[in-house]
Amino acid sequence: MQSTFFLTLACASGLALALAQDPEPVEGVTDTVEAEVALDPAEEPKATVQEPADLRPPAELTRAELETEVGALRAALDVERKRSAALEGELTNLQARRLVEQQTFYDWLEFVATVRPELMPKDLPSGFALATGGDEAEVPPEPEPVPEPDPGLVRAEEMLISLRNLLRTEGVFAYDLLTTGRYEKGVVGPVVFRLLDDRGRLAGSLNARRLRLEAGRTGQTVTVVLEAGSAHRGGQERAFEVERIPLPHVDPVPWIEMLPELFREEDLGAPIGDSDWDLPAVRAALNGLLAIDATGGYVQLRAFQGVADDFLLGAHFSEYDAGGRVKRQLFADSVRLRFLDRGALVELFGAVSMRGSVKTPFPGGTHRVFLPNANQAAWRRAGLPGIPGEAPEAGGGSGG
Repeated sequence: MQSTFFLTLACASGLALALAQDPEPVEGVTDTVEAEVALDPAEEPKATVQEPADLRPPAELTRAELETEVGALRAALDVERKRSAALEGELTNLQARRLVEQQTFYDWLEFVATVRPELMPKDLPSGFALATGGDEAEVPPEPEPVPEPDPGLVRAEEMLISLRNLLRTEGVFAYDLLTTGRYEKGVVGPVVFRLLDDRGRLAGSLNARRLRLEAGRTGQTVTVVLEAGSAHRGGQERAFEVERIPLPHVDPVPWIEMLPELFREEDLGAPIGDSDWDLPAVRAALNGLLAIDATGGYVQLRAFQGVADDFLLGAHFSEYDAGGRVKRQLFADSVRLRFLDRGALVELFGAVSMRGSVKTPFPGGTHRVFLPNANQAAWRRAGLPGIPGEAPEAGGGSGG
């Protein structure tokens, strides 16, 4: 009897020692332990990934142990996927229900807007009220009067859009207009430009108190005139009283149509010529007189479009040096001929000079050709527009 007891004790001790040295599960024993610690089926399993009981590095685990852990992780991942799908379905249902409720609310608002107050029941439930215009109706307060917008500010904003569009249309990207301030009496301002280089990068700024425009119809130019401002470039500031930005090869007509208030009065209309003048005869007579005074060079009228109010219209002159070589071309919207105390003067308005393909508007759009040695008597006899005819001799006339 005692030998049997000691034999059983020895077997149990050996089994315990083997379990302590080798963690591999022993068939039959582990099944019994798992059966004893199994969870109650009524208890809901938690959908969390359990940390592996064996914390040894994967290299020290057997293939069977690795497969067991992988299987457990896959099972936990499947549980999480099912939960995620269930939550997404619930969210979709909530969103659909929210859209239905919103549409129902909008339908209700449209319905209420169509109901006439006189058709509503008199005994409304507590918390409901209708403003029927009776004595008990709450009169809403009168809205405060909205001040009239400043016409100068409104027009300046329109000019800002027009100027930006015109500059871009003409391919002028070096000047980026940012603000125009307020329009008043033929000028707009203050104005601010960004100065950009040929790559569109910021190179400086330009600001002025006033901006106005000048046009040369015949020379096809527009000049942006800035007054009382300063230019900032390369860390240096340069103040100016008047700054002119010439835009050559630009048709001024669209600019005049969109911004007539910013141009001078003489730039606005193209006067109609007087058909009573013999244009070739006028050109020949004027060129003959201009060629006489050729000490330091001279000009010649190549063409003009007509005569109006004693002005030559749409004139094109060539300017020569003393040796007869062409120096430049001159274009003017109108030309006036008049006498000085000594000699004569040819005034070009809306004037532009052109050397090669480079056009340059004259400051103020005006250029004067002085002829100090002009023979006024010869000019009178030529019968030119704006030049008074030859004076009658003293004591002339028929006697009795």
